[in-house]
Amino acid sequence: MRLEAGQPVTAEARIRPLRSSDFAPVNAVIDDWWGGRAMARMLPRLLADASGEAAAMAYRHHLLDDS
Repeated sequence: MRLEAGQPVTAEARIRPLRSSDFAPVNAVIDDWWGGRAMARMLPRLLADASGEAAAMAYRHHLLDDS
């Protein structure tokens, strides 16, 4: 299955391929997502840099730039 950028997931979220530029904003909030657990150090930069179209993310446009 190939994901198209901006494909609606819900009324509030969209799905698109993961990009290198997603690493910093995701890494900045991942500890909060895990209830304060220190997960940022476990998130490899390589995930965002090398995954290409093999990884996707759901996002809300007001939280991450969808351009």
